[in-house]
Amino acid sequence: MSNLPKLAVIRTSLGTGIVRREDGHQESFASAMRGYLQYHLELVGIQHLRALLMAAHRAKLSLKTVQLTDAYWRFLQAEDSDFHRMTEALKSVRHFDIHINTGIVGAQDGAENDLMQCSEYLRTSRRLIRLIEGSRVLNTLIVACDRFAPRCPARLDYVVGNTTWDYLASVVFQNLDTDEDSWAAFYIRHHETLRHVRFGNIRLLSGEWVSALQKMRQVLRLTSASVLGVLRAEAPPQCWILTQINLETGAEIVHDDMSSPCNHTRKAIQDYLLNGGDCPLLDEVQHPQLAPAL
Repeated sequence: MSNLPKLAVIRTSLGTGIVRREDGHQESFASAMRGYLQYHLELVGIQHLRALLMAAHRAKLSLKTVQLTDAYWRFLQAEDSDFHRMTEALKSVRHFDIHINTGIVGAQDGAENDLMQCSEYLRTSRRLIRLIEGSRVLNTLIVACDRFAPRCPARLDYVVGNTTWDYLASVVFQNLDTDEDSWAAFYIRHHETLRHVRFGNIRLLSGEWVSALQKMRQVLRLTSASVLGVLRAEAPPQCWILTQINLETGAEIVHDDMSSPCNHTRKAIQDYLLNGGDCPLLDEVQHPQLAPAL
């Protein structure tokens, strides 16, 4: 990378590349080898991602954008010295986008165990927090995990901790667990700079969505707001489904058909976050809760 002194953007995906290579190996090798190959390719992908960030640090690049798609969570389990160089490489990053993957090659045996290991590691190591908080000039933060059910791999606290980014203007959160107080506290800390908010498939382990949204609205002055997927709460139980699901593909369907209860409620929440008024979820006739199969 020393030959690319002006390199400012890194975009990479472990998932897409590994899936393609796995498909090729399945055609070329006996089935007995596939378990070994999957394990080997995971290690190769992790090593490449670490090497990429450490090379950027060694070349003293001033990275501005880093996008890590399908980043297998074990890439965070680097040696302390290597992890330090990875975080140093992100110091100048203004746009950071990471999609945490808890199983690189689709569903597999032990996937639930891997999810639990990921969650526990993020909680105890705080390495995802340390990776992100090193960028003190961060303007855009996008964090998503690959699962919502039966639980999310990460809680919001495992991602942002108590960090305040002085220039943060845009956030996207998807497939995260949290609680009302932590959710509200993040937006309160960033109310002076935050102007664009997007979130979906968020589960409150404690607290209620009406008061969580009210706390957001009280402090934020947004230019854009987008809400997708599912808003759930565990104690007390609550669920609003905001996006229709294609039953064949599992993909979310987003359109402007207000005859759909999902879209009607989604649009009402977005308008509330932008313009104020009464929280729409208080009106259980217009915006009823729906029980998901999750």
